[in-house]
Amino acid sequence: MSQSMTETWGVSEQAAELHRSALVWDDHGGFGYSTASALEGLERWRSAGIDYLSINAGYDVMPWTKTLEAVSQYRHWIRTHPESLLQVETVDDIHRARKTGKLAVAFDLEGMNALNGDIGMVDLYYRLGVRQMLFAYNRNNLAGGGCHDEDIGLSDFGRAVIREMNRVGMVVD
Repeated sequence: MSQSMTETWGVSEQAAELHRSALVWDDHGGFGYSTASALEGLERWRSAGIDYLSINAGYDVMPWTKTLEAVSQYRHWIRTHPESLLQVETVDDIHRARKTGKLAVAFDLEGMNALNGDIGMVDLYYRLGVRQMLFAYNRNNLAGGGCHDEDIGLSDFGRAVIREMNRVGMVVD
């Protein structure tokens, strides 16, 4: 954070220093996917001092095919902007991005409809950069209950998905 930002935002130098020294993590940047050009706005996160951003690549009201399209286009966008962005594969990538002034980017999914009922999709999404997944986005799905629907808990499929997420190292949201 520059001195001018400190003055503009009215924060103390102590707060500005804490922000500069901390690894600043935004675990869910909500983007309504249309095209990858929506990622032009990522510079806002980087200039605000965010070190890591997880971009929402899909949610339960989107067909799983659109989720894969979003991940594909987002990955391409990140590859074509290497001066400011770094696709996260490992934790070390986050530290490397921070040291070089880049924004470390991964993806998240809101709801398990993007799996299309296929446990093998967990590993595929992980390999594509999805690092966390939520069970249900408001409404029930094959994995379990959403907060705006009947409370059905986790299904057998949902429990199997958790085991697979744990196996690949994906965060259970």
